[in-house]
Amino acid sequence: MFGVEQGIAAMAARAVACFQLPTAAVRAATIFRRGIAFLALMAWVAAPAFAADVVEFYNANLDNYFITADPVEATAIDNGAAGPGWSRTGDTFGAGGNAAVCRFYGSQSPGPNSHFYTVLAAECESLKQLQASTPATQKRWNFESLDFFSTVPAGGGCFDGTTPVYRAYNNGFARGVDSNHRITSNPESIAQVVARGWSAEGVVMCAPPSSAEIAADVVRLLEQGTLGPTEGLVKEVVAKGIGPWLTEQMAMNVTRYTRWPLDPPADNNAVHRRPESPGDA
Repeated sequence: MFGVEQGIAAMAARAVACFQLPTAAVRAATIFRRGIAFLALMAWVAAPAFAADVVEFYNANLDNYFITADPVEATAIDNGAAGPGWSRTGDTFGAGGNAAVCRFYGSQSPGPNSHFYTVLAAECESLKQLQASTPATQKRWNFESLDFFSTVPAGGGCFDGTTPVYRAYNNGFARGVDSNHRITSNPESIAQVVARGWSAEGVVMCAPPSSAEIAADVVRLLEQGTLGPTEGLVKEVVAKGIGPWLTEQMAMNVTRYTRWPLDPPADNNAVHRRPESPGDA
């Protein structure tokens, strides 16, 4: 039981530590054992959204990576709106935090035909100033928007409850090709491009848990702390957040039955019977 309590406490701390929990549509599939039965659970949670998952795309024709936290834009890319060759890599990370992420785009000509993202306010401002002083006929980064929110790293690392997001650079300027960066929370993905000659730039932002991680935490919590997760219960906990849901549960009555005070008989030989009505003495 001690291990179960530790697990529940750790997941609650992880949820509360996040500045903003992603509450966009999530899908979690889990198979767990209850005695001799297996239950497959699929949960979809729709919510508004100040935060969503950041989705990564790759274009093999361009050898170019791109990320977006806008589900509408992601769907448009899926449908070919950004041109042929784009597909999801499967890498995602959570959006949410206390700092806006600046999004820049070069140009098709003179370039670079790519995007760049930074959570650092000073770097964002520096690129804006460089844009203002560089003619449009020369390569430059052009500010597009504040794309999503994240958290600025501290000392090259991330706070508890957040996930490091790494960046790698293709050295495009030195190679004479469009500069491009891969931004992902997957260290193996960074290692793959570094093995191809890209430069690792370390941790560039800290992300909250993704919607898939939140759903997995909720399922694990309900497996350990209840009679088992159901689709409806998973939706409820994901929508409320683990921390608030636990607080709500702790405030509930231990039992739905009325608590009767204990008044044992005066002696062991006495027969004690509780009155069934006010007039029954």
